[in-house]
Amino acid sequence: MFIFRNGDKTEGLWINGMAKIKYSNGDRYEGEIKDGSFEKHGKGVLIFKDGSRYEGRWVNGKYNENGMYASKGNGRVCEEIWKSGSLQQTIMTCADGTQYKAKWEKVKNGGKSKTGMKSK
Repeated sequence: MFIFRNGDKTEGLWINGMAKIKYSNGDRYEGEIKDGSFEKHGKGVLIFKDGSRYEGRWVNGKYNENGMYASKGNGRVCEEIWKSGSLQQTIMTCADGTQYKAKWEKVKNGGKSKTGMKSK
């Protein structure tokens, strides 16, 4: 086990670019890491302290490419497309089967706006 100054710690062994990391905020990551660091890089699963989870790919610690976010408790599942940590597109499926599709774009104030439509 290795404990970082901020309270994050590794669990078990980290071999060939794979690790299990428990963050001080209660989140956990299991998957590929960048060589020489514990930065998420490659395929992995981030399990949030509330039980929700994101499974996908990371590049230099940022979400990248396709991923799947599953919210615990409300039955929502989101298929997401990311580019260098910036959310590009989401398809959210609710427990009743209703789907919401949204494309995201940056706005001048640094926030994000969405355009989308509801479909069944």
